[in-house]
Amino acid sequence: MENKFFISSLKEAAKNTIFQHSWTPVETWAESINHYYKPPLSQVCNSTKLLNAVTRTKWFNTAIKTTGVIDDELSLYRNRHRPKGGKQIYCFYTSPKGVKSTIKEKQWHNYIDYAYDLLNKKITRSETLYLSEGTKELAQQKIPETKTSILLYNDSHKKKRKLGEEDPPPSLA
Repeated sequence: MENKFFISSLKEAAKNTIFQHSWTPVETWAESINHYYKPPLSQVCNSTKLLNAVTRTKWFNTAIKTTGVIDDELSLYRNRHRPKGGKQIYCFYTSPKGVKSTIKEKQWHNYIDYAYDLLNKKITRSETLYLSEGTKELAQQKIPETKTSILLYNDSHKKKRKLGEEDPPPSLA
């Protein structure tokens, strides 16, 4: 469920013209979605979740690798760069359907846009962008609990006690 929400919010953000026509790192995409669209706290986007969602959604990943055409309105391309001595930077380039990157050099990574101007802009209520109803519904759907998540939840809450409170006596069972 989370992957669907992240893919849907990325597609909506990518269709916005202020985010198009530049190689933008995944970190910046995640920050932009959080900054401009204000998703629910349970669905706050980070670069790891966003990149995992893209790579684990087979149809989306295949579309990016082959033609780049995602739907009737959007083309999305992915590239990665490892700076000397650094870790890999994954970037997305978005544009209207069928339009490819305007950068024809092999050194595309010299044109990475971290969009500091967009991220530093103060967003008022009237400037906040809204996700579509379908994306909002994905955010509100509950993720089914598995036995592992229930055990982890119970274990983490057992350790939280008030200051000065002693351990409960062990059960006889």
